[in-house]
Amino acid sequence: MEDSVSTVKVELEFELSAAACDDQVEDLERAGDDLEASNDFKYPWLPAESPGSYRIVGPERPVELLTKAACGELGRLCGRLSPVNKLMVPSAERAAGGIPQRAVSMCFVHPLAGAQEMLAKADLSMAKDSWAWIALFGGFAFFDASATLVGTRAIAVGPTGPSCRGGGFSLSGPFEASAEALEALRAQGRMHPVTLAELRDVGLDSVGWVFAKELQATTLLALR
Repeated sequence: MEDSVSTVKVELEFELSAAACDDQVEDLERAGDDLEASNDFKYPWLPAESPGSYRIVGPERPVELLTKAACGELGRLCGRLSPVNKLMVPSAERAAGGIPQRAVSMCFVHPLAGAQEMLAKADLSMAKDSWAWIALFGGFAFFDASATLVGTRAIAVGPTGPSCRGGGFSLSGPFEASAEALEALRAQGRMHPVTLAELRDVGLDSVGWVFAKELQATTLLALR
């Protein structure tokens, strides 16, 4: 039987920035006039609709384990984020997906580069340490109207254990993507290297997140 792919709730604290992720991630500016709004939500970093970066800064256990596995290199606790987009999931369907009701926007959280090697050195259980799923496979970050992070969910494979329950949603595909769409994603800085050796071994090279508004009914990507 093939492993199932779903999402699980994780408790992580992020430092966010639009800057390239390095050892000194810039602090997020939240001054009123400096934040751009899109109808009913603000962007958690500027410029608006640009890819972002994150650093894992809490809780204590994941930071301690990852820092130790990374030999103190704080830059290895950093990853990339897709642009933020309006959350399209209806309120009535959010509980089943484990999505916070007050969330109005979301982005994709790309996995940490080198996470597979780092986590192999850590003493953890994927059922107990559900945050490790987001380091390995990535996931989703949800924001309220003031651009505050209100929830994260990680992509998980196979049984996830009782500590990871609390709603979830599954993924489908693969779907064909046009060459023009892939080129647009690359030009926008939204394609990033695949981090898992098992996926690279079967020929997967890079990954990017696409929003519903960027899809045509035919499932071909319609990015310009």
